[in-house]
Amino acid sequence: MKNFAIQYVAVAVGLSALMAGCGGGNSGAAGTTTPLSKTTGTITGLGSVYIDGVAYDDSQVQVQELGDDGLLHNSSSDLGIGQQVSLSHNGVGNKPRITQIALESAVKGTVSSVTASGFTVLQQQVKVNSDSSIGPVTYFAGLATTIADIAANDRVIVYGQRDATGAIVATRVQEVSAQVVERVKLTGVVNQVSTGFIIVSNMRVNYSANMLKPLGVSLVPGDVVKVLGVQATAAINAVRVVHINKQLASGLLTLNGLVTSYTPGQSIGIGEQTIAINGSTKIERAAFIAVGKYAKVVAVVDANGVATASKVEGKLAGVDSVTLVGDIANYNALSNSFTVRGITVSNSLNLVPTGSCAMADGSTVSVVGSINTTTGNVTPVLIACVASTGKLFTPFVHREYKGVVGSVNTADKTLTLTTVARGTITIAWDTLTRFKDGARATNLAAGQALEVDAYVLADGKLLAKKIAANLRDRGSHSGNDDDSSFDDGSDDSDGSSDDSSDDSPDDNSNSSNDD
Repeated sequence: MKNFAIQYVAVAVGLSALMAGCGGGNSGAAGTTTPLSKTTGTITGLGSVYIDGVAYDDSQVQVQELGDDGLLHNSSSDLGIGQQVSLSHNGVGNKPRITQIALESAVKGTVSSVTASGFTVLQQQVKVNSDSSIGPVTYFAGLATTIADIAANDRVIVYGQRDATGAIVATRVQEVSAQVVERVKLTGVVNQVSTGFIIVSNMRVNYSANMLKPLGVSLVPGDVVKVLGVQATAAINAVRVVHINKQLASGLLTLNGLVTSYTPGQSIGIGEQTIAINGSTKIERAAFIAVGKYAKVVAVVDANGVATASKVEGKLAGVDSVTLVGDIANYNALSNSFTVRGITVSNSLNLVPTGSCAMADGSTVSVVGSINTTTGNVTPVLIACVASTGKLFTPFVHREYKGVVGSVNTADKTLTLTTVARGTITIAWDTLTRFKDGARATNLAAGQALEVDAYVLADGKLLAKKIAANLRDRGSHSGNDDDSSFDDGSDDSDGSSDDSSDDSPDDNSNSSNDD
């Protein structure tokens, strides 16, 4: 059964190793490099990025994905609830600063069959989780709101983690519309290597040696690979097969995921990674640590890649928190519902915001709640006002602005934006700002309709994280994530990240950008 126990964590470990090789460290005064902390897990909040309930500062980082050359490249995807990510961070303070972040889906393809509890795609069993005592409940995005919206022949992108049986327990399912060219993707473990084909997590993959990346690698059973190709009858005709390095990088490693094996006092398995436990390991919520349930492991990895847990923490039953920080939009007093970061919040408990802000469009709030598995909306248990200067959430708070450009100063990299809710404001951009939907740093002009996601700095100034043209309603489920991992990662010539050629969908769109 070990060959089937591979899950996202092994891929994340491989991405962490790539991060370490791409300059993911802190430079010391003497020119030395201090290893950064590594964390893998599920996105549970937006408005900073929250990984399994812990907030991280993502203001100085570009989202990355593994490319078809086996290296990390800048991605056109936005972060969204339920995505699986691996990140490097400085581990400092209450909100560590991310230096690199990479995301990875488990499978992308066409649904072949559906049951009440899940579905099958590329011969992979996908389980939908509605039990928060097991782990993060499945979040549906794009054209789907719940499992009832998924049908045979639908095209989906699935984020999740494999359990001990090899099934994918989904943390995010995004239904997207099909395009003319149908390309699929599968990340899994090699079960068999034969002439002209391999078996990856029970799926036949037809390939040739020149499709392998990195060049010169030889596959053996137990290896982890990422396959891009075209779906055929009971097989994938590969375009690219990328070998994932499972070697752990030395330093501090935090794994959040499904337990695939557990021997108290000896070891715990998170995916295919086995972490040693000794007498110094702190065990918290031991009653909740079991195979098939979510757990958090903090480990120290030595120079030989051996990991020993300093802490193992079981997931508290019934706790499934989602955090959204941003402006209220689409407020409906009759239904007492609104959206934050494009996600619908159903205030069924009639909560009143704590602090000095109104329950109205434009108010900046922090919403903590859980996903309603029947409606797909967030049910809040707390709504708190966020100061306009961002001082309640150091060092950065995101705000969203929609309006028309009044003027542009390319020398200073600033623009003025006239909005309905906040009047005319000045927004700056820098080399980390992402431009999307046709907007580019070189073609900003007066009269353009823009949607801007900006950081509110401690001094009240605004710095754009994302600038998108072609203003549009982003619907009830937000965060485009078509997982275009095989992007070449090219950037705009002025140093700002340019995703203008990307047609990857927002969660409510009807388009799909194949990898």
